[in-house]
Amino acid sequence: MRKKASDKPYGFGNTNRRFPAAGKRTQGKIARDRFAFEQALAGNDCAPLRRGGDFVVQKRDFLGEAEGEPTVVDIKSGNAKVTEEQKQRQKRLGRNRHKIVRY
Repeated sequence: MRKKASDKPYGFGNTNRRFPAAGKRTQGKIARDRFAFEQALAGNDCAPLRRGGDFVVQKRDFLGEAEGEPTVVDIKSGNAKVTEEQKQRQKRLGRNRHKIVRY
């Protein structure tokens, strides 16, 4: 006997087909939270730059003094692609001031 959409409880059907990016969005959010938590444990300042996975990280020594220049960090989860804007920013800032971290 073939299954029908009406066989599903509440008539929801396959929600994965309707919301394919929901899992990837949550993975990205977990990766951003994990990065911010790791930076806090290391004693560094980590401020979100804009919506998405961009952070500005300022390293701190054990006395709390700023060490070096602030670094822009892009967080990527899984096999997410680097956008053209991020490539241009990495060229403009250089590899020392712009990093891409994958989780």
